Amino acid sequence: GTDTMAYSAAALDTMLINPKVPVVLTGSQFPIGVEGSDAIINIRDAFLTACGAPAGVYLTFDGRVIHGLWATKIRTMGFDAFVSVNCPYAGKIADGKLILNEKETGKNRDEEPAVDDRFDPKVLLFKLIPGFEPTLLEAAADLGYHGVVLESFGPGGLTYYRRDLLPAVEKLIKAGVTVAITTQCVYDGCDL
Repeated sequence: GTDTMAYSAAALDTMLINPKVPVVLTGSQFPIGVEGSDAIINIRDAFLTACGAPAGVYLTFDGRVIHGLWATKIRTMGFDAFVSVNCPYAGKIADGKLILNEKETGKNRDEEPAVDDRFDPKVLLFKLIPGFEPTLLEAAADLGYHGVVLESFGPGGLTYYRRDLLPAVEKLIKAGVTVAITTQCVYDGCDL
């Protein structure tokens, strides 16, 4: 389904090292048997991408070709459900043809393809909100988590808004938990 397709695309983009062919994910907002479904168009566009794009992982949806690692679902019902965040689109489908971004020339990959399937499911994601309790962070180590991702405010600054979270973050790091801090903002990235 489309609800977790961006996660799948990012995982494949990370796992598939030096792929020799394009790997393309697609889906539809409405089942293929429903009148007005986007399924047939998206399948056709996925085939066009698979036949013409350089090796890599892509999510093709609503005429957009998105690098797997940068795809994000932003709509629950609209056909334009996915966007590319902080990375140009790999291309688009227009008039039944694949039009690649001019920078999409493919990479000369002489290395052998491989699969890296080392995923650690013991990672927590916290979206910071006003009133967030530092004890939630401290509990992560006690519960055996190996990583914590903090979606902070604005450009990712943690200390500016919440100095009381630093001791909890330091406690996690001392306990061997990897801590990554990013922003809740969809565009422009983070600057800690």
